[in-house]
Amino acid sequence: LMKFKVLSRLLAQEFKSDTPWVGISITSSGKDWPVLSEENRVGLLQLQFDDLDDRHRHLDKFILFSPEMAESVLRFVSEHLSVPLLMVHCDAGVCRSPGIAAALSRILYNEDDDFFHLFMPNRLVYRTVVQHFVDHPEFNFGELRRILSS
Repeated sequence: LMKFKVLSRLLAQEFKSDTPWVGISITSSGKDWPVLSEENRVGLLQLQFDDLDDRHRHLDKFILFSPEMAESVLRFVSEHLSVPLLMVHCDAGVCRSPGIAAALSRILYNEDDDFFHLFMPNRLVYRTVVQHFVDHPEFNFGELRRILSS
């Protein structure tokens, strides 16, 4: 079963794992990505978007999380589902990365309560990932979940 580790940018730069892991690295528009450990890292997805929601669609200078980004998250996770650890980080580790982790936890394990108790998941990120999963049956994580739990 894939476990999730949600971190800030600073803690992600210090992150190390003794087991294989994959990462989703999130940074705000105009910022570079932090240098992450390559030790035991199997894959890395880099996304750049701002911590905003639907109310901010009219602000052109910012990048909002999109269905295309949700697609890349779901494809990345489906390709690495056998890896035991997904480390996901954003600048503060409070909204965007928990939004992705909560959505993936909902999809894979039908459970996201911990993320909403411990963090403030970005609702646009969460909704977009979950909705993209629902709208695209080719992401058959339900079948994968059944296989992994047996």
